[in-house]
Amino acid sequence: MNGMMLRKTSFPLLAVIRSYMSADTLASFGRFFLRTSLLSAMVLSFTFMNLYAQDRVEVTGTVTDATDGSVLPGASVVVQGSEELTGAMIGTVTGMDGTFTIRVPENLNVLTVSFIGYISQNVEIDGRTSINIQMQPDVRLLGDVVVVGYGVQDRREITSAVASVSEDRFVTGNINEAQQLLQGKVAGLIITRPGADPEQGFNIRLRGLSTIGAQKEPLVVIDGIIGGSFDSVDPRDIESIEVLKDASASAIYGTRGASGVILITTKSGGALPEGGVSVTYSGQVSSSIVANRMEMMTADQYRQLPAAGFTISDFGASTNWWEEITQNAYTHSHNLAIAGGNATTSYRLSGSYRDIEGIQKGTTSQRLNTRLNLQHRALDDRLTLTGILSITDRQADVGNPSVFRYATTHNPTAPIFNADGTFREITGFDRYNPIAMNELQTIDTEFNRINLSLRGEYDFSDIVDGLSGAVFYSREKSDFFRGEYRSKNLDWGDGMGRNGLAFRRSDESRNQLFETTANYRQTFSAVRLESVAGYSYQEFAFQGQGATAGNFPSDATLYHNLSLSGDISDGRASMFSYRNTNKLVAFFGRANFTIDNTYFASATYRREGSTRFGIGNKWGDFYAVSVGAELTNLIDIPFADQFKVRASYGETGQDAPSSGLSRLRFNTQGNFLVDGNFIPALAPASNPNPDLKWEVKREWNVGLDFAFFNDRFSGSLDYYQNVTSDLLLNFTVPVPPNIFPQQWVNIGELSNKGFEAALDYLAVNKQDFTWRTGITFSTQETILESLSSGDLQFGDRQLISNVGSPGLNNTPMIRVQEGRPIGELWGKRFAGISTSGEWLFFNANGDIVRSAETSEADDQVIGNGMPDFQLGFDNTIRYKNWDLNMFWRGAFGHDLANSFNIFYKNPNTAFGWNVTTTALELSDLREDPQFSSFYVEDASFMRLENLTIGYTFDLRAGSPLRNMRLYASGNNLWTITNYTGVDPEVRFEDNGNPLAPGIERRDQWFTQTSFVFGIDIGF
Repeated sequence: MNGMMLRKTSFPLLAVIRSYMSADTLASFGRFFLRTSLLSAMVLSFTFMNLYAQDRVEVTGTVTDATDGSVLPGASVVVQGSEELTGAMIGTVTGMDGTFTIRVPENLNVLTVSFIGYISQNVEIDGRTSINIQMQPDVRLLGDVVVVGYGVQDRREITSAVASVSEDRFVTGNINEAQQLLQGKVAGLIITRPGADPEQGFNIRLRGLSTIGAQKEPLVVIDGIIGGSFDSVDPRDIESIEVLKDASASAIYGTRGASGVILITTKSGGALPEGGVSVTYSGQVSSSIVANRMEMMTADQYRQLPAAGFTISDFGASTNWWEEITQNAYTHSHNLAIAGGNATTSYRLSGSYRDIEGIQKGTTSQRLNTRLNLQHRALDDRLTLTGILSITDRQADVGNPSVFRYATTHNPTAPIFNADGTFREITGFDRYNPIAMNELQTIDTEFNRINLSLRGEYDFSDIVDGLSGAVFYSREKSDFFRGEYRSKNLDWGDGMGRNGLAFRRSDESRNQLFETTANYRQTFSAVRLESVAGYSYQEFAFQGQGATAGNFPSDATLYHNLSLSGDISDGRASMFSYRNTNKLVAFFGRANFTIDNTYFASATYRREGSTRFGIGNKWGDFYAVSVGAELTNLIDIPFADQFKVRASYGETGQDAPSSGLSRLRFNTQGNFLVDGNFIPALAPASNPNPDLKWEVKREWNVGLDFAFFNDRFSGSLDYYQNVTSDLLLNFTVPVPPNIFPQQWVNIGELSNKGFEAALDYLAVNKQDFTWRTGITFSTQETILESLSSGDLQFGDRQLISNVGSPGLNNTPMIRVQEGRPIGELWGKRFAGISTSGEWLFFNANGDIVRSAETSEADDQVIGNGMPDFQLGFDNTIRYKNWDLNMFWRGAFGHDLANSFNIFYKNPNTAFGWNVTTTALELSDLREDPQFSSFYVEDASFMRLENLTIGYTFDLRAGSPLRNMRLYASGNNLWTITNYTGVDPEVRFEDNGNPLAPGIERRDQWFTQTSFVFGIDIGF
């Protein structure tokens, strides 16, 4: 055949490292490393000589739990003062039987013993050679400590809305993205990705829509790195995830906390007996198949339409287009982690590799993540140094979602090829061969990220009791590349008539963060204070370039040699480049008070400055207060272990979405032929607005945390209201007096309210049988209160999100009005079909009229794209060595405009396209498609998101294995819904517009069901 399969070239991971280190840099580093190594060796030699010159006494002992007498393997035992005396810390860790042996210099007399979850002890030796040490559990640590902004808190003392999900509660199965771990697990957090495109990003909303033109998704913080990205960490490397939901919890992050905050903590190493090493391997292989698609007519069914009175185009073949463009997709993933440590130093090195196939033929993705976590303690544990290095490399052959559209709608009687082997194309609008689209274009992407973070903490308690300080620095470098090429033989889209079309772009970003904090903890009689104060400086730099060109002599070079383009000489080629920087500077503080372990209060303040705003508006102040009370300490509540009420208020902000929005900006405005040469023209791209300032969100939250029956039944309830004012929006302004019709302004208000519930119940707790079940439930409503201010008026309404072609380009589906909920679908209310084959609708008076007799005044609300409530339902059962997890997720009350049905559930369109198997339900219709309530469907669904069954093997004594588990899993196994489209999943926006949820477009992937087999092994 004439067409060629276009594939991407390979991009080595070393290119990332080379971008950091030139040959000169590597040579300099080598010389530095050699010199440093020699010097270190000399220092160590003298240190060891000095160390062993000391007279020592051998001390042995056992470390046990004071409550039940069980031994504690891996506890740290350090000789206090040894580092000052000898130049190196003397320490060890207990063995598997809890015992230790340590040689102590004669003039030192104190052992410091510590273990995670227990209160550290200083034990005097006093001439003893055998010491048995009993450690008391640290109730605060064992009582469910939660990571919050710049610290941790006992969950029982938290007065904000915070949700925590640990590794054992993550979503399991075919998980390739960290976001998937949280789907349905946190009340109020909605994570969606309609269809099965592995390279499509997730839509994440926490407590609704709090902004229109700024950052709509929660801020991500990974191990203290503000503005982190989910794709920089492998799901297997995550230990826990906390979600800061209300403003009192997120206000300490100021400008970027308005949409909530997600804190990710990755796994780290720990002390092992005799400095041992722990090795874990997790591997899985999965197969994915098409789960759901539009049901269209087969060639035989299509050929029966003339008998019903409809015209078709019969080309004599029988082609199942969707089978031709899809495949059974196979994925394999591997994660290997090595961890270990001793009394002073711990480490964890992990590497993961994922090779992912998509259900669209030719789509693949390779992902490599490596992460190194190091921690070292010195100066009698007063100094803690932590370093984290992570490297991410992702490469993909990306699929074009339009292939699914045309595989659904293309004539089933058309052949794939012509007699000469070229692809068969049907004459007419929007009738493209999907196989040609899939095979005659290439879309490659590559993403690399390197991140290094360093943290130093020092305990100043010997100077000021309860005082500690920390310094944190991180540097992140990200590079993104995208290359596209459409063959000379592909007659589709913007490549039509271009004789080959190439596009390539590269983007770079740099992110540096420096923070210093001071923590002070003190108890004053019945009052305990925990406070933090700090300074933050963050600097961003972005740059990139791209070019588009066509008219190539051959397809051989793809997008790799744009100089061959004939468009360069005739002015049709285009290019762009950009560079911008911005900085954020902040001062912040928080104080938490606990009184008699009964009353709790917290106050937070952050003052932040951004270079993205005009003079006089660069700084914003954000604060929060919250209170709570543990009622079980005040009144007798039967069977209650906790019954804490809390309330909070906070203000957070939104930074401008990009730099320079307050200034007069110019952009290129095409090329003009002047004296035989093409000259680029500049024109204004935005009006200046020196008064541009922060968005501000004000939020109120009341909540209840409870636990009954020895914590077997627990949960939380929250009700919130928030208002975002001074929305950042690119608004239409009059010309004149302005020189451009768009200007970034602060205008309008959004409001949200909702209720959230999270319940957990340990239904059965026997030695060989446990059953735990949990439910998350949330409601949410967003109102557009206003989009007007002064002379800038929004008007009566805006009509957006047109249906599209063919024939409905000027038919909107969404109406936006001040004072009404976000997500309303407006249109005619379907009444039936007349005996003469015309559409019948209800007019504004409720009368049934023909479509020709209606107007916009007859439009009414026919649906809403936002759900009334969301639900997650989790069940985990363990019987002896077996474990079973079943997780359901659902959304209820939302509607979707089914774009496929609008155009193709109509037998009158069969002449040009295939139609749905239900098209003959409208066999009396003789008119073209018209948007109405007939095509808006209730998309409520309940989905069996994951079902996993596993078996953990008993290991023989002396086995080199620490643990081994086999499991099988299925994802997206069953969806209960009445929706007839591809995927009933909530759509938060349409073509990037958050004011237009509730539309399922035609250009999207089918859904998939995955079956997974995996193994977890520990050595």
